[in-house]
Amino acid sequence: MTYQVYTARMAELPSVLAIEEECFDENSIWSHAGFEASIAMEDILFLVARTEDEDVAGFVVATCDRDSEYCELLNVAVRSKDRNLGIGTKLLESLFTQAHGRGCNFAKAKLSESAVAACCLLRKMGMTVETTLKADFIRGDGEYDDCYWFTGFTNPSDRQQD
Repeated sequence: MTYQVYTARMAELPSVLAIEEECFDENSIWSHAGFEASIAMEDILFLVARTEDEDVAGFVVATCDRDSEYCELLNVAVRSKDRNLGIGTKLLESLFTQAHGRGCNFAKAKLSESAVAACCLLRKMGMTVETTLKADFIRGDGEYDDCYWFTGFTNPSDRQQD
């Protein structure tokens, strides 16, 4: 099956929310209003990966302020049945390409240590841990996780991918 990456549309929000609920615990999921606002904001890149059947398989949301050199990854998820097929990589490659086109030369992301798949994906995309923030994220069970600040380049020729 092939997947294509597109700018998110309002009609896709129910699918995006379903993926969000599948991938994250109830204390950290975004609301419908949060996703809806992201679609409308000019400095947000909100991309979805769709199957040949137009099903949403994953998404990524990032800020990309035209006055800043950084884009900041805010949210990325791929539904479980579509994992390990390169969709996360395709989403981030598209994100970085668009961010670079807007003048953002660097990417950053703050992730909980429990987001193992997302941390692996960022490392695969050439991003590195800049710093570790101790006990910075409260999980749904009330326990604390460390968080990692990842940084990297948006320009493909500057990235060292694994």
